[in-house]
Amino acid sequence: MKSTAVEDVVNSASLQGLESHDQPSENSKSKLPEQPIDLHALYAHVLGKVGPRLSCQGSQIFQVFQHWQSYQKEQDLLREYFPNICSTNLAFAFEDDQGHHLVASNEPLSASEICERRDMVERWLENCCGGLLEFCSEDLTLTKKDSHDVGTPESVNCENRGIQYAHETVLQFLTKPEVWPEILKKNTDEGFAVESAVLKSLVLQIKTWTSPAGRREVGCPWDLILSTLRYAAYAEQKLGRAQTTLLDALDASVSSHFRQRVQEKPQPRYNGRPLFPDSHWSEFWPTDFQRSLRWRDNFLALAIRHNLHHYAAAKLHALGPAALAQKPGRPLLSYAFLPVPGAPLADPALIELLLANGADPNAPFAASSPWQTFLRYLMENSHQTSTTTAKAHTARASAIAELLLAAGADPHAECDFFQISEDIPRVCSAMEVVQRVFLDEAVGEVRVGLRLQRVVLQRQRTVSNAQETLRRIQREKEGVDVGREERLERFERGLREEREGAPPSPRAARSRWSLFSRKSSVGR
Repeated sequence: MKSTAVEDVVNSASLQGLESHDQPSENSKSKLPEQPIDLHALYAHVLGKVGPRLSCQGSQIFQVFQHWQSYQKEQDLLREYFPNICSTNLAFAFEDDQGHHLVASNEPLSASEICERRDMVERWLENCCGGLLEFCSEDLTLTKKDSHDVGTPESVNCENRGIQYAHETVLQFLTKPEVWPEILKKNTDEGFAVESAVLKSLVLQIKTWTSPAGRREVGCPWDLILSTLRYAAYAEQKLGRAQTTLLDALDASVSSHFRQRVQEKPQPRYNGRPLFPDSHWSEFWPTDFQRSLRWRDNFLALAIRHNLHHYAAAKLHALGPAALAQKPGRPLLSYAFLPVPGAPLADPALIELLLANGADPNAPFAASSPWQTFLRYLMENSHQTSTTTAKAHTARASAIAELLLAAGADPHAECDFFQISEDIPRVCSAMEVVQRVFLDEAVGEVRVGLRLQRVVLQRQRTVSNAQETLRRIQREKEGVDVGREERLERFERGLREEREGAPPSPRAARSRWSLFSRKSSVGR
């Protein structure tokens, strides 16, 4: 690939800084001894020569690239997979005909289509970004794991090019306080959101995915799907709105991949679980290993497990409370307390949304209820490694507990849970969960725990009074004289008081029999 003007100037500056007896090394481009020119001034000059129309697109490209790398580094620290940015992925982020590609059926890219996108991105980097971004020097820029997820043949992958800064000082220049805001201002498209662009790229990667050669049993790009849903939750939090079109396209795409896999190789089980004609692909989520009963998952349930609050709200608004009432198997509310590995406890706003649409915290499934599932989650996840994370976890947990109790959760319920390195489950009550999670733990919040204790006790008294009222009503319906025992108790108490005090008067003695009918007295 031909070198850019920026690369030529940087290399020239690097060679001028070397002593006469030094030999230029391979990494002289990225590590300059003493720079004889002001590279930051050069970068500013290069960007200043980009026209207004191209600088708008250049601003968006810089934003996507910077955001992609920043988010990927965060995932690397958490040891979570996220695909590398390359020419095809960057082109997907700016796909023009969004509606067509998202609605169209799954279709892997051909070698010519990948080359076409590569050449287009190369022009973008040179004309819109002034050459400050460039292709990596390696011809094969996808890692082994990326190749597994993209699933295209290696001869096609080699046409995909990784993207990098033209020099390490470019990042230092772009992130200067006086530079980055100016780059953001050059984007005149008010509808552009970097999170939506990255999410669109991830969804289109799934739509163009195909099983790697010799690995037709894969069926679905699970790593890429998990990364996309995790990023979708992040995008929702940043944007404050649902990405319904993109997530619906993801569901349709993976459903197509799943059906194709099942049709090509019919079998009674998939990912270790029974396969039924009406099975949804989310029933076979690879991180769920133990399921005694069929959960009957759907995509809304999976979205709830990923804490996609705005997407769930959009779907429930469109479908109504019937979406909860008509779902077979595990109740939707229960999924909020079964987050996928790495996901935090559900947002209380999501719980409030589900309760407002008719979710029952006591709905039974597999000898447990959503309320008991929540208590079990608290007991099994009460240990937090970070104080900040622990406080946020405690705040969410207490808010959810109060919402569930206010919605009628059984305060006398018990849950079974497993301690670390134990095979036999333990059983504890709701009050014991509050005591341990909010008061006994080192990170426990005493004020929160005491308030929850009062809420649970108040709820227990309310339930006990209601149960006593129901028993009284039932006895009245059965024709039982519910006041007879109370009258006898008053009579016996009066006798005891008379024996302890003055001798009873004749009138008082006759009052004993006045409690019963005269007919029975005559009979005696």
